[in-house]
Amino acid sequence: MNKKIIWIIVVVVIVIILIGGAGVGTAYYLGKQSKTTPTPSPSTSTRQTSAVPLSDTEQIKASHCLKNPNGGTGNITIADLAHYSQVSSPITFSGTANVFEATFLVRIVACDGTEIKKEIVTAQAVDVGVSSPYSATLTYDSSYAGTYATIEAYDLSAMDGSVQDTIQVPVYLK
Repeated sequence: MNKKIIWIIVVVVIVIILIGGAGVGTAYYLGKQSKTTPTPSPSTSTRQTSAVPLSDTEQIKASHCLKNPNGGTGNITIADLAHYSQVSSPITFSGTANVFEATFLVRIVACDGTEIKKEIVTAQAVDVGVSSPYSATLTYDSSYAGTYATIEAYDLSAMDGSVQDTIQVPVYLK
């Protein structure tokens, strides 16, 4: 090949590198800029308040420490306990579980982190790898009435004992 063709190829390669580099730099800058752009906080929301009083559920949701409940992985479900509901002792709920040996834990945890009650639950194991129905009942002392809390169901890993498959339902204890 002659020198003229080699120089043309070198110039074309350099132009391609420069254009590609500019695109990467622009993408980096735009990505960094979007991460540093502040998002409005709920307190600065443009939502106007009205004179209409909030429902019990809305008041519990507004006051609850668990603003974003954990929906879990689907291995454990809580079917009949509504988020932000008012509950009384004993709390009975059901759902399905697909966990190791069909055994998992349920508990009531106050917003300050106090564990109010914990129970072991065993699902009615139908077969390995199949979600099986369960029913659980948790009681709590009347001294906890008026407390915002969370009903949690979770499993402990058979491999290392770590908490897994957690599902949380925020409630108000009456």
